[in-house]
Amino acid sequence: MKKFSTLALAALLSAGSAHAQTASNPSLSLDEIRAIVKQSLPPVIGGNNVELIGLLLKAQVDLDRPFSKTFVPSKVSTAVFGRVQPTRDPSCAQPLTASGDADHGLCTAISGDPNGTGALTVFSYGKNLGDGSVTILKRPARKDITPTSLPAVQLSDGAAYEAAMKFAVGTLGMSSMELPKLSADRLPVATLTLGLGNQDKPAGQVNLMKVVHLQRAAVLPTPVRDPSGGNAVLGYLVMPGEASFLFNDSGLQGARVQNWVSAPIDPALDPKLAKSADDLINEIADDLFAKGGLHINKLAFSFALAPSAYPNPDDPNSPHCPVCLRPVLRMALYAQDAKGPAQGDVAAPGFMQDYQLVDGREAEPARLQN
Repeated sequence: MKKFSTLALAALLSAGSAHAQTASNPSLSLDEIRAIVKQSLPPVIGGNNVELIGLLLKAQVDLDRPFSKTFVPSKVSTAVFGRVQPTRDPSCAQPLTASGDADHGLCTAISGDPNGTGALTVFSYGKNLGDGSVTILKRPARKDITPTSLPAVQLSDGAAYEAAMKFAVGTLGMSSMELPKLSADRLPVATLTLGLGNQDKPAGQVNLMKVVHLQRAAVLPTPVRDPSGGNAVLGYLVMPGEASFLFNDSGLQGARVQNWVSAPIDPALDPKLAKSADDLINEIADDLFAKGGLHINKLAFSFALAPSAYPNPDDPNSPHCPVCLRPVLRMALYAQDAKGPAQGDVAAPGFMQDYQLVDGREAEPARLQN
């Protein structure tokens, strides 16, 4: 069974690096953490990153087809329910809260009884379309089955991926520009499998569904190359937005879209104020040390675009967008597993943290002056 994660795709789309630590120190000193961070930083980060940031700011975000405009609830509803008329939540007609603010709640349409035994279909989306959230769920009518009577999915990984891309672009309205087409050897497809028998007497397994996970990304006009070897190591920036689709041989059985926000790259960030490698090393090391000198097994870095709340009323050059994207260095930390010794890349789940690549406070990064 193939396994896929967002972090795995981030590693494919970015210049991530890793460091493995096998020592069982109770904690690390600041100098030790700084050395780990330095060894783990992507090689494209150097002493002067003005050119790098300038290129990252040119990542191709589809401003002509933002999801907040291309996602049409009535079109998706027709695709999900067909000729069946669903029951809609009355609050769907109320896009604003009682105070007049945008309502970030959900609009839900249902066909069937959630507490019954018949077929059920649910379509839900954020009433504020800029939030970029969608859920689709189909449940078949209840019937008596046995493990051996369960139909095994015959759909191939490639067919599942193509079906997910077709539904994402053609039905949901996602931009194909922000869904890089991957090669056949690294498709983001997993198989949902049911094990038969029990632990003492396993009796094989049945492949029930294909799960396709799409990570939104912005292509760079020119790939970033490793300064030491000249090879292209970064062609995309991971963007906010993930989508998962469940398929069996009957078609789409479920979908979940999260955080597919519509936003441009901040037009007023100043590449001349890009942080150096030393700046980032010190900032990240200080942050990790302040968290208690964590038991670090591995650090993995990738480049991404992260949203920030703008316009800022205290910023005289605030951009004309409700939310802007900024290029960040995304760190994933894997801590040593306290229940057992670390073995290579085996480590307990850690956390992820974004670090600004342009100087200035995180909430108010340095900006171009008129």
